[in-house]
Amino acid sequence: MLGPFGLRISSELDPVTGKIVAWKIGGWVDRDAMTVWVDGRPHPSPNAPHSYGGFTTGLWEGDTLTTYTTHMKASMIRRNGAPVSDQATMTMHIIRHGDLLTIPQEAVLGGAETMYPEYHKKLTGYTPPAICKRYCGCGGLGVPCITDGSGVPR
Repeated sequence: MLGPFGLRISSELDPVTGKIVAWKIGGWVDRDAMTVWVDGRPHPSPNAPHSYGGFTTGLWEGDTLTTYTTHMKASMIRRNGAPVSDQATMTMHIIRHGDLLTIPQEAVLGGAETMYPEYHKKLTGYTPPAICKRYCGCGGLGVPCITDGSGVPR
């Protein structure tokens, strides 16, 4: 979830019950948002069409949304990375800190060790960044940013 754009997360509600059936996560102007279905629906059959975004279901486990993606097209993990078949699956853990979803810089840049849920135990004592109030382009909307300690964004 890295890039020059802000991360957008919104819920999709069942029109009859008003319950959340999915979360939409995105922040790219040139890519569709990822839909994480949390209403218990099953994954499609193995013969169903595959897309670049795949089909994702999720389950809240405390403050962690654990997602499971199948039905991705064969491609590369990164442009210069290893190839992935259309049988690949992906598990992702998104951690909530109060009203924030944040990823420490060490976790983002930490390499292979950070791929596994056990890495979360090393983040004990993690404090989310200060809320930005000025000069960071968020318009004072309370978007987290890195400051120099005096409240001024770096």
